[in-house]
Amino acid sequence: MKKMLLIINPKSGISKKQKVFDDVVKIINDNEWEVKTIYTERRGHATAIAKKAKGFERIVCMGGDGTFNETINGLMLNPHKTDLGYIPSGSTNDFASGLGLPKIFAKSAKFAANQSAFPTDLGMFKGDIDSQKYFSYATPS
Repeated sequence: MKKMLLIINPKSGISKKQKVFDDVVKIINDNEWEVKTIYTERRGHATAIAKKAKGFERIVCMGGDGTFNETINGLMLNPHKTDLGYIPSGSTNDFASGLGLPKIFAKSAKFAANQSAFPTDLGMFKGDIDSQKYFSYATPS
């Protein structure tokens, strides 16, 4: 069975009940993934989680634009390159809207589990090695 890390920001956007998160995990499991779930606890936590993650074929974050951005930054610092999925659950979700990702959690979860990876633009604000920051805002061409 394929392994997925699901990083969830439980405070992004409007408040969600645990059942929403449990339903997302069930949908992903039903689509032949073994899921490990980690809930973020503070700003920057998704970066730290993604930076250390290994042994997963896909990392999916569930949160808003900030959670997505943090996850990107962690993945860029991780030597184990992994596909990234996104289940938008923030208040704005600009990047997800640009990609046309589903806004219904069940559809987003199924999409994150089944969609093949595709390239998208990634930018970097460069300072020294400790201050570079990555961002993704444009839709793929």
